[in-house]
Amino acid sequence: DHPVAAVLVASASEPDPIKVLEGLAGPELLPPIYREQLADPEMLRHYVLLHDRAEDVSLETLSSLFQEMQKRFGAASCTVLTVNSLPADQEDASRSGMWNSIRRPNYGLKEFDSPHPPGGPESECFGVRLSESDINTVSHFIANLVTHHLVPHLEKKVQRLHEHYVTNRGGFKNVMKSWWGAKPRAANESGLDVQFAWPEFRTRQLADLAFMLHDYELAFKRYRDMVKDLKSDRPSIQYALANEAAGVCAMLVEGKLRESEEFLKEAWKVIQDKDVRVATRTVLLLCALYFRLPNQKGKGVTALVRCASESRQSELRAALLIEQAAHMLLWKAHPYFRKAGFHLVLAGFRYNKCNLRNHALRCYKMALPMCAERNWAYIDDHMYSVLGRNSFHLGDLEHAMLHFMKLLRRGRPPVERQVSFLKEAQSVIRFYLNNSSDPTLPPTVRVPLPKIDDRKVCVMVNDFRASQQGPSMVITAVSGLKFWKLQEEQVRRMVARPWLGLPKAPLARVSVVSEEIFVFVELTNPLMVAIEITQLELMCEFTDLEGEVCKDCCQVDQQTVTLQASSSKWLRLSARPSKQGQLTVQGISWMLSDLVPAQHRFVVRDYEGLKPRGSTVHNPLQVTIAPPLPLLNVTIEESPKVLLHGEVRKLQMEISNVGATPLRNHHLVLSHPAFIAIGKPGDETPPETLPPTPAEGQEVPEATISFRPADSDKPIIEDYNYSSSVQRLPDVEVNSSVSFPIWLRGTSIGLHTVAMLFYYEGDQSNHPIEYRLCRYSRQVQVVPSLKVHCRTVPTPTELKSHQLVLEVENQMQNEVVDLTQLSSVSRSWTLKLLSRVDNDQSARPSLGHLLPKQRTSLAFRVEACAPEDAAIVHTNLALRPTAAQANSWESPTSQLLQRGSAALGQNDMHFVLGWKIRPVDMVLLADSSVPLTY
Repeated sequence: DHPVAAVLVASASEPDPIKVLEGLAGPELLPPIYREQLADPEMLRHYVLLHDRAEDVSLETLSSLFQEMQKRFGAASCTVLTVNSLPADQEDASRSGMWNSIRRPNYGLKEFDSPHPPGGPESECFGVRLSESDINTVSHFIANLVTHHLVPHLEKKVQRLHEHYVTNRGGFKNVMKSWWGAKPRAANESGLDVQFAWPEFRTRQLADLAFMLHDYELAFKRYRDMVKDLKSDRPSIQYALANEAAGVCAMLVEGKLRESEEFLKEAWKVIQDKDVRVATRTVLLLCALYFRLPNQKGKGVTALVRCASESRQSELRAALLIEQAAHMLLWKAHPYFRKAGFHLVLAGFRYNKCNLRNHALRCYKMALPMCAERNWAYIDDHMYSVLGRNSFHLGDLEHAMLHFMKLLRRGRPPVERQVSFLKEAQSVIRFYLNNSSDPTLPPTVRVPLPKIDDRKVCVMVNDFRASQQGPSMVITAVSGLKFWKLQEEQVRRMVARPWLGLPKAPLARVSVVSEEIFVFVELTNPLMVAIEITQLELMCEFTDLEGEVCKDCCQVDQQTVTLQASSSKWLRLSARPSKQGQLTVQGISWMLSDLVPAQHRFVVRDYEGLKPRGSTVHNPLQVTIAPPLPLLNVTIEESPKVLLHGEVRKLQMEISNVGATPLRNHHLVLSHPAFIAIGKPGDETPPETLPPTPAEGQEVPEATISFRPADSDKPIIEDYNYSSSVQRLPDVEVNSSVSFPIWLRGTSIGLHTVAMLFYYEGDQSNHPIEYRLCRYSRQVQVVPSLKVHCRTVPTPTELKSHQLVLEVENQMQNEVVDLTQLSSVSRSWTLKLLSRVDNDQSARPSLGHLLPKQRTSLAFRVEACAPEDAAIVHTNLALRPTAAQANSWESPTSQLLQRGSAALGQNDMHFVLGWKIRPVDMVLLADSSVPLTY
């Protein structure tokens, strides 16, 4: 660096300003570069006499001092400068910061030179008394100094140096010296002992001054000559600097960009191992050149990354270089977005090591759309965690929470990292809530725990119509929503309005006052750690009939749930409206870990969007609240989950009306009519005591034959048909209940879901809800027990007689079976036992006593009879008279027989085999049928 001018200033208030100026111009006060004769002392000197009006200096004294200065230093080199023209009572405080942009900051105090604010008692206020004329005078002085003194001085110096260069380097003599190998004096490795009078120095000074005067062509020629002079010696810093300067001048000269590349590459090659700071500057110049050259930006990226990878490179300079490389990748004809994002992340990482969080945050934000959300697990975790931490330390709590929430959306191993992210997010939210007056989070921050799928949200009312239901996964049924829809259509066609059937369009959800509305939501924990959710409740908006929003007209319940790691759970949330109107389910709210307030608003399909012409689509989150109706509550005694084939179990069913109006037109639809028989209301007589066991010593009849008229099998409940799956049930008044027995039989082997659909209506007309439904279902596993097979053989000697052989096999592994009874139902046949059944209670095998896997055969005689017109013949044979018997014409045997068998023809006979397992007595029925002809 060659200083080209010096401005020497002395205050007019000094005792001897002339002496002060002479002292300032002396060699002992010049910079060290002049005292060591490393710079040309011949430079422009200009003397300024500063007149501060705040000080007491008269105009006569000022005039005499200026005249003496002109005599001593020359009139053209002297100037009087007046400042602080404003009086003390007219100070302009706005001018105190006019030099802040050029004053050196104090990084330790994070302020400028003065650690005290302007206007304070200890502050140093600069320029507060400068007037507009003072500022204009200073500006005019600087412009005059540059244009009328400095530029002419430099032009004369360049002309003189150029003449000296031509004299010493031009001509035939000097060319021959150069050709024979005469070398000028060269600089050594340190480059600090080149005196200003040496030819190399003069050449460099000429090139520098030409560059300052924008004569780039002359500067390039002289720098190139200097490169040639220094090339023969061992590469030095001076040689590298000469190449760098030649490359910069070549960039500024038209048509020499390729030469500029060669000079800059040579400079970087030499200087990269000697001075990292200068090498960084050279690389930046080289990249600026590559930026101008077509299709050369890739070389600039390589140079920047290579320079940043130097072992002696500082972290800050490395971060700047890598960031610049990322920008060059984006400026390519075909940008490399992923590679640029990777370099920006590296730059942000190095900025973080320098504790420059602002720059790190800027780099990571630029890289976010290029690298994040591409299913790169570890990259996403790294970027969002760094963004969250830097935003928190810089005071941007909202964005810090936003980034930490994105870390909790997915559960990725290891577990320790997830625990760390969860704790950091909670600490940031706790800090935000402690320093905020609002107890909720900003609307932009969405808590992703737990995860909620809006497509699976289901709003259900107590009116369980198939057309009003949501996902079938919420419904426990035989075949899901399709099964319930078929059952509803069946009962509606038979009971309600047979000519209407089901409406084709979905019905709007309608509930009644003071009844619960259920919302089924599936919560998923994506993390590999358990989370606790408290104060979980629905967010609802209720609008009354007048259209006004009522906040206290809907009561919601709160729940607490713990979601295990990587698990899902269905929850049923409820809301209870207290008046008529319309209820809209908006979403749910909860507290995560009893600290983080969160909420989620449901977004369902666009029910007002694309739809078939003429169709009706309702909002699935809106429920209309209608006047009160009856509400059926069904309670059934707990039944066994496993039944033997043919086993009959008695259960107690209670139906109650918990609504506000009477329950009318009550019907029941059965999915498996052959599995269920229903008794009379209030009937508590167990089937095992029908008929009672004979007393000791009393003769037991071998067979009981009963002739029952066809119309005597009157249904237990009026208007009931045993062969139909729809049954009429009694009406129930308000706050009343009806209890009656039901019998469950294992009719067929396998796993069955026995479902019951209750249909009922209210006593109000023109109600929005025409009818109501109640669903009930249970699963029953039926396992094998006895295998029964029967065959008939005509009697050769009698026309109206047959022989019946009944083959029974015990298929159970560990159970002993006793055959107790055989009943037959026919229109013209009776039954008589031919085999001799041993009634001994011992464990030895016999015809009526079957061990596990044992088979037996019983012989019977079937005889024709002449019953009364339209009469049905019931025959009950007691195979073990001491055991409990069941009449075939009474419930539940008659119901189960009618439902489990085909219609009874004129020549058909239905059989019911009763048996029990030792030692526990139970009535089990195995039915069979055989056609008889004569």
